[in-house]
Amino acid sequence: MGGLLGRTAEITMLNDAVLRLRLGHGQVCWVGGEPGIGKSALLDQVLTDAEGNGVDVLRASAGPHISDPYPALGGADKVLEAAKKGPVAVAVEDLQYADPTLSAIWHRLAAATGTLPLLLIGSAGPVPRALHLDALRAEATLVIDLGPLDEASAIELLVRTKGEATQAQLADAGGNPRYLAGDRSIDRRLAALTPETRSLLRLAAVLGERFDADELAAVLGRRPAALADSLDEAHRTGLLDETGAYRSGLRGKTETGAYRVGRPDEPGRLTFRHGLIRRALASELSTSLRSALHRQFAEALAERGAAFDTIAGHLRAAGGPGAPWVGRWLARLPEGVLRAAPEVAAEVLGPALDSSALPTDVRETLSARLIRILTALGREERADDLAQSLLRDSPDPGHRGTAWIARIAIAARNNELDRAAGLVVEGQADPLLRPGVQAQLRGREAQILLRRGDPEGSRAKADQALREAEAAGDAEAAGYARHVLAHLDREPLRALAHLDAGLAGLAADEAPDLRLRLLNNRLAALNNLGRADEFEVAARQVPDHVARVGVARGASLLLAAAMGCYDFGRWDIALDYLARMPEELPAALNVGRHGLAAMLHAHREEWTPAERHLAEGLRFPIGSGDVRIWSGYLIAADAMRAVTDRDLRRAAELLTTWLSSDAEFENRERYMWLPALMRIARELHDRDLEERIVEATAEDARRPDALAMQLAAARLCRAQLDDDTETLQAIARVYEVHGWILMRAFATEETAVRLAASGQIEQARAAFNDSVRGYAALGATWDVRRVDARLRPLGIRRGSRTLDQRPESGWAALTDAERRVAELVATGKSNPEVASELFLSPRTVQTHVSRILRKLGYTSRMDLVRDGARR
Repeated sequence: MGGLLGRTAEITMLNDAVLRLRLGHGQVCWVGGEPGIGKSALLDQVLTDAEGNGVDVLRASAGPHISDPYPALGGADKVLEAAKKGPVAVAVEDLQYADPTLSAIWHRLAAATGTLPLLLIGSAGPVPRALHLDALRAEATLVIDLGPLDEASAIELLVRTKGEATQAQLADAGGNPRYLAGDRSIDRRLAALTPETRSLLRLAAVLGERFDADELAAVLGRRPAALADSLDEAHRTGLLDETGAYRSGLRGKTETGAYRVGRPDEPGRLTFRHGLIRRALASELSTSLRSALHRQFAEALAERGAAFDTIAGHLRAAGGPGAPWVGRWLARLPEGVLRAAPEVAAEVLGPALDSSALPTDVRETLSARLIRILTALGREERADDLAQSLLRDSPDPGHRGTAWIARIAIAARNNELDRAAGLVVEGQADPLLRPGVQAQLRGREAQILLRRGDPEGSRAKADQALREAEAAGDAEAAGYARHVLAHLDREPLRALAHLDAGLAGLAADEAPDLRLRLLNNRLAALNNLGRADEFEVAARQVPDHVARVGVARGASLLLAAAMGCYDFGRWDIALDYLARMPEELPAALNVGRHGLAAMLHAHREEWTPAERHLAEGLRFPIGSGDVRIWSGYLIAADAMRAVTDRDLRRAAELLTTWLSSDAEFENRERYMWLPALMRIARELHDRDLEERIVEATAEDARRPDALAMQLAAARLCRAQLDDDTETLQAIARVYEVHGWILMRAFATEETAVRLAASGQIEQARAAFNDSVRGYAALGATWDVRRVDARLRPLGIRRGSRTLDQRPESGWAALTDAERRVAELVATGKSNPEVASELFLSPRTVQTHVSRILRKLGYTSRMDLVRDGARR
């Protein structure tokens, strides 16, 4: 049953029919589906098994390549005589070509299935449609409509046949096994169309993969009724699907009535069944004609109020400078629409500005919008050039404020603090700026002073900015001042109060960038306070905020959520947040994203993705400023790789970067990395390095605004140096209360090593087992392997009951995350539905589903649905 991918449910149904046949009961079955969908392969497997179990099998085809199908059957009389002697299975394929003679034989055999052990199976494609086809199909008591393979099966088939599976290949093939395997017999399908239908489908192919019939009629200037016949033909031939219809499933008549199994899609639209077919149709038009059609369709869709990304897709495909209407349309759009798709927005705003016929006010509006988009995308040189031009040419106070703030932010991001401070002074001297913008500039000045290591000066400017903002009634300026004050008041409760006040002052759609900063810091404050449950509630709101501002602008918030999930031990969710981040990001965020992903995979000894993320992160030079601030995970992951290679000296050299005392602002999170460096230093017997670590952590702990975790790191490193098991156990309890699972396991590991070294074997074994269980709960096999290696020479080995051994297959083999996904899939939920309910990305859900099917020995999610019903 496992040879045919993704068809377990269908094979089971037909095998049940064969079993009933062997018990003396006949039946008529029907298998339908487009060319290449696997009808013949399904019959091959079922009938081969039937023949092996003593069933007499006869096969025939009504296809045009078969001049006479009747000799294969031997005539109805011979089939009936054979059925009187024992079970007979008759399969007739390509019944869409059936003539009256074959139809008569079919009906006669179908009538005999009620009294003889005769199984009659027919298969048919969508075209050509024989006059008698509906009558032939009506004889069937089991109807199987083969639809596209599910994604897991499609991926496996691609890997089997091509060695890899890409999203482009999956989209092109549309789940059709023949196209997945590389057969490109599309011309024959298109040649069967009427000229009118083929011409219409060429235009529809330019319109898009999915479209409404009304939409197609509108862009072509025709009435929908005029398209009905051609669209119906395309649907009947399997070239178009109607979304919302069941694309695959089973129908049958049973004792409990009719049933159908399948998954509905988004309702109300037409979609090309295969990307290959759509591209083949579009390629029949010249390049210049396609460009002209894209321009025509874009304008018509804009008049209809179509979605931004749909219109923008046509503008990008058309190329060249935008027509004047494009600029006016972009200026009228709510800016939130552009923020939600910043890469696309940048691609259409640029050409729109190239139009020479734009009015001045429209040009300035587009420039200001593009500056904000480019700054968020990290395309700083172009953003700065546009900002300078806007300051030179525009008298508009709002646009000038946008330009000044963008220029200051870009300089600060690149750690050019002197230039940023100079720009603040220039901006404050601008007589055209409103008081609220002046207050924002004062807040930026406070941030620069903080980064320069002048907290007193920073506080004075932040307090002044807050007063000026409140006097001007500018919630955004007030929120930015509170953002700086939250950094200054690093005691988490006070910081949280500033952040909540800043958020409360903002209207729902006001200042999205500032809202993201405040939310980002709120996540950090909840983490610092050890409020895991509150953190999780706040993190669950992250996707909604990111959806409002676009994934590029929301990337820092996604990274903050991932960082907290790493600390609190929710590693699968952390990886999912990271997977949602776009590829094109400022260097600092890319370093943070790839560094954290590399570290998570390294802890789990998933070295292929770990090496890939390391390579991506290390492409960016780690100098100073934001890149250095975000580089902790990347450096730590690189050090883990060095430890794995037994190059402890290199690992130590990497981590000693955090011992620098001249970068206080950039070293503020070194408490996360220095305990691991202490462990390496002890193994290297480097006393000087050990003492430097202790002094660095003590320096952090002496700060009046020291975080609880900085205090804990100072005590931990001192206890490591002094072999103080009592303090190590106390610190493990601190981490436990705080919810940091990894660090609790680390402190317990350090305790176990020292207890074993001092001969306290039973206490050491208990601490060892406790540490291993903590690491194992995270899937941190790298750490389990290390603690095993450290304790083994001291006479401590893991017992058989230290960890519950998970079997390799069956439901018991599933992880907690996989079990949650499996339970929802078993109820019939789609991957997007599961993703929404569990707050995962569809890609992560698909990965889980593939692992679940492999562990349970299933070939499709239908097996899981049936198993769930039994369970």
